[in-house]
Amino acid sequence: CRRNADAAVIIRAKAERKYLENLQSNRFPFVCVYDGPPENTITLNDHLVGELALNHLVELGHTRIAIARNVGRRASSGRFMGFVQAAAIRGLAADAVTEVIPSKLGTGYEVGHEILREWIAQNRPWSAIFCTSDNVATGILSEAVQRGIQIPSELSVLTCDDIVSNAEAAPPLSVVDIPNQQAGYLAAQHAWEILTSDSSSIELPAPLTVEHVIARASTAPLLQA
Repeated sequence: CRRNADAAVIIRAKAERKYLENLQSNRFPFVCVYDGPPENTITLNDHLVGELALNHLVELGHTRIAIARNVGRRASSGRFMGFVQAAAIRGLAADAVTEVIPSKLGTGYEVGHEILREWIAQNRPWSAIFCTSDNVATGILSEAVQRGIQIPSELSVLTCDDIVSNAEAAPPLSVVDIPNQQAGYLAAQHAWEILTSDSSSIELPAPLTVEHVIARASTAPLLQA
């Protein structure tokens, strides 16, 4: 059959997806970004993402903090581990960090709405939340508007990715800055090396690192009662 491409770059693939097996069985070169088969994937130091998120919130004075993550995603699992370990290093009590698991499943946006409703119903058990998915964070902001909750004076919200929708949210979302542009460049470069190299084994780049949090209006120092 005729091919319109010689290689593929795939964003956030799940390793169990059937089309990846088809690509491999047909020996079609591909490179995944962040999620995918380990031997084909440009990865990120997600442990450090979680560490930076926790430290940002603690430095604002928050000591009761939640994390909402996509269970089953490798990236989210790494961020969760980094978050929890950073909390232990900071000396937070074992029960100071809450993993938020919504009672209802849905899109990230819907999950965000559900998280805030449960937060209100449970008498506001934490003062800040880190969402590994920006869609969840956006849902929290939307529900906060409907409920008259002031962000960040009543709840600080932190997420990932410096994308336009996060910068233009109301209020603008604080984010752990993920090097997406660099990841895309490295993925394309690695695909090109696969196509042009005489070697049958080409080493993947080292996991990408993250360096800072972009602080915006969705996070603020804890207001003392």
